Amino acid sequence: MTFRTPDTPLTLREHNRMAKQAPHFTGVVDFRFKMNQGIDVASANSLELGYDGNVFEITGTTQVNAIYTTGWQNGSVVVLLFTANPTVKHNTAGATGTGVMLLLGAGDFSSTSNDSLTLVLSEVGGTQAWREVSRSVN
Repeated sequence: MTFRTPDTPLTLREHNRMAKQAPHFTGVVDFRFKMNQGIDVASANSLELGYDGNVFEITGTTQVNAIYTTGWQNGSVVVLLFTANPTVKHNTAGATGTGVMLLLGAGDFSSTSNDSLTLVLSEVGGTQAWREVSRSVN
């Protein structure tokens, strides 16, 4: 199965559609995954990310406790780009339908402008959570 030609790279959505048709694909991925930047999201105790991307600019200073999981599946990766300094809380419950964030060192993240936080939604031992993959402190 060929995933792309040099002139027509697949979008992540197209790749996901093809992966559902061939769920046992193995091999080398020779293209990049394109992620879209969604609309800006105001910081909130229970953060609701849009359906229009995987990269989101987070505005405001309200503490972030959890992120809604509706519309996301295990394995989803999101990148949060901060324009201000909200505190992102480690393992703190949010509203119904959210997943906690399990952060590096089991501690809170005090973000500042231009910092980024990359998270993956996953289920380990029956517990679904947004787990930190990396952060950039600028």
